[in-house]
Amino acid sequence: MTLLGRGAELSSQRSTAIFVLLLLVMPTFNGCSHLQPIEPEKRNLIRRIAVVSLLGDDMQIKHVGTTVLTNSKSYESVEDWKMDDFATTIVKKAITSDSGYMYVELTGSQDALRKKYFANAKARKKPKDLLTENLVNHVKGELQALASADGADTLIVIVKTGDIDPCAGSAEEFVFGYGVCHRSFLTANITGLFCIAEVIVKDVRTMDTLRSRRAASEKVLDFTLWLDGFNAGELSREEMKTVEKDIKESFSGALTTSLEKLGLIRQGVLSGS
Repeated sequence: MTLLGRGAELSSQRSTAIFVLLLLVMPTFNGCSHLQPIEPEKRNLIRRIAVVSLLGDDMQIKHVGTTVLTNSKSYESVEDWKMDDFATTIVKKAITSDSGYMYVELTGSQDALRKKYFANAKARKKPKDLLTENLVNHVKGELQALASADGADTLIVIVKTGDIDPCAGSAEEFVFGYGVCHRSFLTANITGLFCIAEVIVKDVRTMDTLRSRRAASEKVLDFTLWLDGFNAGELSREEMKTVEKDIKESFSGALTTSLEKLGLIRQGVLSGS
């Protein structure tokens, strides 16, 4: 029997427990770094927008058990998901869909920038050290050179950030970036998907931040992935495609909403697309 099939055997009692716990943890994803859109006087100076996504190719897998001894955290490479291409395409579609701004394709190589950015991010071990603004400023010279070379005056940078684990519901447990979380406690099991990013809008001329906004999504699965120490290699191709599809689908809506809240696109401009 596949993981999908075994997950479908969750009892109604367990499903009720999952639903109740989700009601407790879902509000953690409503926080935003700045609730106001970019000020009109700054937005009026925007003409040409480019985007750099630094979500990377590693999916986090986080498990919280009944005791700390059963907790685990690991990363799996999902390079074939092309998360950065996916996020860039979402922003491009939004900006070119009657936003009033010109979208700028970046033609320069991002290899050195990405290598420097991810090496610095990997060296930071604690959640409090993963301040997105600090990570982005570490490569602001490279970002500025890349964007200005193609004539962009505004740069949208999309980076991983962290939040309270939506499955654990504990302020002591964090997830970072995108991936799978799981919580087991007695007879209750929760498996969820998450993607947590910060959308930072930079003035290319000064590299000042015009505004930033959280783009966070989560989804609870109707099957369980956690069987004796889950890792992505244990999933069938079909099941991994389901995980990829659900993460991207949820994050697409969150990213579009962030652009709306920043004042860069009209609300509902991509509805029905």
